Amino acid sequence: MATKTATTFEEQINILKDRGLIVEDFDDAKLFIQNINYYRFTAYLIKYKEKDGSYKQGVKFNDIKNIYLFDQELRHLVVSVLEIVELSFRTYVAYTIAHSCGPLGYLKSENFIDKKEKEKGFLKDYEKEIKLKHDKILDDIYTSIDDNKNKLFIRHHNKKYNGDIPIWVLVEVLSFGTISRIYKLLTTDQQMFIYKKLCPVSRKLLKSWVGSLNKLRNECAHYGRLYGTNLSSIKIANKYKNGKVNIYDDTKLFAYILAIKDLIYSKDIWRSFVSSLHTLLDKHNRTINLYEIGFPEDWFEVLTK
Repeated sequence: MATKTATTFEEQINILKDRGLIVEDFDDAKLFIQNINYYRFTAYLIKYKEKDGSYKQGVKFNDIKNIYLFDQELRHLVVSVLEIVELSFRTYVAYTIAHSCGPLGYLKSENFIDKKEKEKGFLKDYEKEIKLKHDKILDDIYTSIDDNKNKLFIRHHNKKYNGDIPIWVLVEVLSFGTISRIYKLLTTDQQMFIYKKLCPVSRKLLKSWVGSLNKLRNECAHYGRLYGTNLSSIKIANKYKNGKVNIYDDTKLFAYILAIKDLIYSKDIWRSFVSSLHTLLDKHNRTINLYEIGFPEDWFEVLTK
């Protein structure tokens, strides 16, 4: 199959017009397309396509543009609250490891994964896995030292303590994905300590949520769509179920926000987030459909009760 021919920005706008999209201002549309990419923009038009490839009658460029801008603002807002959850979780993991097995305890396999977990085949060769993780961690640290001279706290520990990096320093340079994997390596007792002392979310839910929220964070970091798309399924707490049936769609953003609500340590931070979310939804209420992000009509009451 032949590769498609490259088109100019002007040609791209005309293609949209030929397919039935109403373009109110050609120059404004061109400026927008040449700064966000035609392919990215048309992803927001998929649900408006007819079988013959044309767009549904009455669909306007500016409405799709506003949906795109809403999605952009929504990502920024979600990232801001995910950052709070991530920082909390880094602290939980570091504190638990430091106090249960020492500052360098993360290097010793006997400090992780109890017999029951090993029998389930969760990690067949723990020693190899830990060494691999540790070596990669140190490689990443040394690379970050060379590439980013402002990581003075890492340089300090590397110089003063001969490369011995305590867990509370280490977590500052690890990705959220790595932190979530370390949590899954903790023993049941260690995970229960986090549940009882630091984060009142069951270990089973937390184990699921940190992986799902890491995926959401990565989706936001790579400018992925939140509006009008399905995310990976996230477990919903029992209080959001009717028997065994989920009240809310667990593949939509709202289900993720419910998880974030239970993980946020500060009521003030949460109230500020919900207030900003309310302002954003109100600002774009003419063009967005709450269903596309899984929000019920009473979403505000659900998030503030």
